[in-house]
Amino acid sequence: MPCRSDDDDCSDAYRSADRATKAACDIVRVVRDRGVWRDVVNGLSKSTQKWIEQHDKADADRLEREAEEAKAKALKKRALGKLTNKERAALGL
Repeated sequence: MPCRSDDDDCSDAYRSADRATKAACDIVRVVRDRGVWRDVVNGLSKSTQKWIEQHDKADADRLEREAEEAKAKALKKRALGKLTNKERAALGL
């Protein structure tokens, strides 16, 4: 049965999963930043390694999407900046 937003148990479970995911991400980031990732990754279970790979891909996809959205927003801002007040009014802006 799908979770409902008014279900406190479900909300607590999502919050707990979010905290656990953030903790895992923080640990991976620190280990990588310290330059010991290669030593650590081999000691992790295959399922944990797979989770990290999937999470890294999701992060990369998110960053790419955010960069594309920022470019589109900047392009829109530049384009709108070229319009006169009369043109803006005609477009309902």
